[in-house]
Amino acid sequence: MTDVVAIESTLGNGAAGFVALVLFAVAWIINEKANGNKAGAIFALVLALAGSFVLYASTWSETWCGWMGSILTGIGDMFGAEMSLPFMFSMSCVAAVFIIAVDLGVNAKDNPWAVGALLVAPVVAHGASGIIGSMAHGFFGGMALGVIEALKSLTGA
Repeated sequence: MTDVVAIESTLGNGAAGFVALVLFAVAWIINEKANGNKAGAIFALVLALAGSFVLYASTWSETWCGWMGSILTGIGDMFGAEMSLPFMFSMSCVAAVFIIAVDLGVNAKDNPWAVGALLVAPVVAHGASGIIGSMAHGFFGGMALGVIEALKSLTGA
């Protein structure tokens, strides 16, 4: 028998969003307290990555993506501009990956921009389309299932 579980139901939606925000908060605190300690910065980055994947699995990120799309559409309508939201979300996804790479390349011992970009990336991934959207959905979806299973194993849930 195959054990197939939908990403959206693995942690109970709201719980996944809450767990993700806790992981991001702990990552931010550890990053601030690391004081140039490379091990602390790496641990903070791992927590932020886990938070990013769990956030993708929650309904919160889809909701936030919808809100962002509504706000951007409203701003575009105010100025009479027609916006391609899938394109904007796809480029935001690419920009988030670029910010993470640059922040880690500049100083791997202090990575607040990487942690922030890891908070934005799963939200905009829900609105991305084309090859970038497919890659983002595949990557975040697969990693979300792995992280959620690891969290379940660690917590005994």
